[in-house]
Amino acid sequence: GESEERALEENLWQAHTETSVEEETSSSSDETDEEADEKADEEEAPAAFSLMTPHTDSNVGDDELGIHLGDETSHPPLAEVKPLPEGWEILIDDDSGFEYYHNMDTGEVQWEHPGNEKKEECELGGVSEEIARKSLAILGQPDEEDISHAYKELTDLKAFMSKIVLGNDFSGGTNGDSPALTISLAITNLASATFGQLNRLQPVGKAVETKWKKEIEWLLLPVQQIVVLEPVVKILPDGSSVEVMQQQVRKDIRTMLPQLLACDSTLFEIMSRFCEEDIKISWKKSQPGQQTTATGSDQWWVDTPVVPKPLASHLAESLRSCIYQTNEILSKAREMNVDVISRMKVPTNYLSSLPDNAAQIVGKEVSKMLKKKSTKDCETFLSKCDILDGLQVSSMIGQFQDIALIWDQKLQATLKKKAETKVTDMLMFAKDAKDLERGRNNALHLAQILRLAHPEAPQTRLETSQIKENLDVGLSALEALSRVLEGRASAIYGHLKRICQQADAPHLLSQ
Repeated sequence: GESEERALEENLWQAHTETSVEEETSSSSDETDEEADEKADEEEAPAAFSLMTPHTDSNVGDDELGIHLGDETSHPPLAEVKPLPEGWEILIDDDSGFEYYHNMDTGEVQWEHPGNEKKEECELGGVSEEIARKSLAILGQPDEEDISHAYKELTDLKAFMSKIVLGNDFSGGTNGDSPALTISLAITNLASATFGQLNRLQPVGKAVETKWKKEIEWLLLPVQQIVVLEPVVKILPDGSSVEVMQQQVRKDIRTMLPQLLACDSTLFEIMSRFCEEDIKISWKKSQPGQQTTATGSDQWWVDTPVVPKPLASHLAESLRSCIYQTNEILSKAREMNVDVISRMKVPTNYLSSLPDNAAQIVGKEVSKMLKKKSTKDCETFLSKCDILDGLQVSSMIGQFQDIALIWDQKLQATLKKKAETKVTDMLMFAKDAKDLERGRNNALHLAQILRLAHPEAPQTRLETSQIKENLDVGLSALEALSRVLEGRASAIYGHLKRICQQADAPHLLSQ
C-alpha cells in the first residue's frame, strides 16, 4: 500500500510541473506576439511620425529613423507650434474648413497666427500700410485754411438755399419769384459776376473757374432730380423679358444738359489757349471811337488785339480751330435756347394784352401781304427793309411773333365754329382759315429768318414774358444755361473776328 501511495504522489507532482511549464510557455508566447505587433506598427509608421516621436535607443541609427543628413530631397522638420497669445482662440471656418484666429476681447479675426511678427509689406504705391495709415491720419487733420474754406463754402450754400426757398424775397417770400425764375436769374447773375464783359481773350483764373463750376453745380442740383416714369425692358433670371416702369431723368434734361456742360468746358479750353505757350496775342486798352475806326464796331470798351502781320502758319491754324469750335458751340446753344423757349407756355396775360387786329401792329398793307402773298414774296419784302441795329431786329421779330399769335387764336376759333356750323357755311370758314394759316406761317417764317440773320439781337417781349412766367424748373435752367453760353461764345467769336481783321486774314472766318 505504501508503494502505491508514493507512486500516486509522484504522478500528481509531475502533472503539476507540466501545467506550470505550459502556463509559462503560453505567457512567453503572448509577450512575443505583442512585441511582434508593436514592431510591425513601428515599421508601418510614416517618417513624419518617427520624427515627431524621437527614439532614445542609442543603437538606432539616423538611417533607421528616416533622416538623411545632407540629402536635398529629405523633408525638413516641422516648424514648432507657437503658443497663442492671451485672449486668442482657434476657430474653424464653416465654408472653407480652414482654421482662423479670433480675439475674444476685441472680436478681431485673422488668418495669420497672432504670434507672428508683422512685416511692413509695400503696396502698389511703394509705401507700407503702416506708413500709409499714419500719413492718412496726418492728412485727416484739417488746418486753419481748410476749416476757413469749408466754412465759407457752407455759408455760400446756405445763402443759395435761402434764395431758392424765399424766391429772392427776404421779407418772407410772399412776393418772391417762382423756383424756376429764381434759378434762371441765379444762373444769369452768376455768369455776369464770373465773366463780366469779357474784354479780351485770356485764360480764366483757376479760382474763377472753380467758383463757376461749383456754383453752377449747386444750381443744377434740382434739375437732376426731375424724373419721369418710362417703360424699360427687364431681363428675368429665367431669361424672359418683361416691360416695367422705371424712374429716369426727363428726356430733354438728360439729352441737353450734358451737351451744354460739354460746351462750357470747351469754352474754357478755348480761352486757355490764348497764352504764351499757344496763341500769343497782345491786347491794348481802347478809347471811345477807336474800335469804330479800326474794326467797324462800336464796342469801344473792348480791348484791341495787337497781331503780327502776316500771321504765322501755326498761329493761323490755331485761330482756325478756335473759330470752328466757337461757331459749333454758338449754333448749338442758340438752337437749344430756341427749342426750350418754344416749349414754354405763352402766358395768358400776354395773350390778353394783344390787339384784336394784326393791322394795328404792322399796318394794313403788311398784314394783307402776309395773308395773301407767298413765302417768297414775303422774303423779298423783308430783304428791302432797312435794318439798323439789333434792337430794331428784336422789335421786328416781336411784331411778327405777336401777329402770328393773333392769327393763331383766330384760326382756332374759326375751326371751332366750322365744326359747329351748317355745311352751306363751311366754304366761307374754309377760306378764312386758309388765309389765317398762311399769314401765321409767313409771320413765323420771317421771324425765324431775322433771328438767324441777326443772332445778336436781344430777346423779344414775348420770349421775356415766357421766361418770367414759366413754372418748369428744368426748362428755366436749360434756357438760362444755353443763353449764357451763347452770350459767352458770341463774345469769344467777336474777339476772334477782330483778331482776323487786324491780321488782314478774313478768310479764316469763312473756313
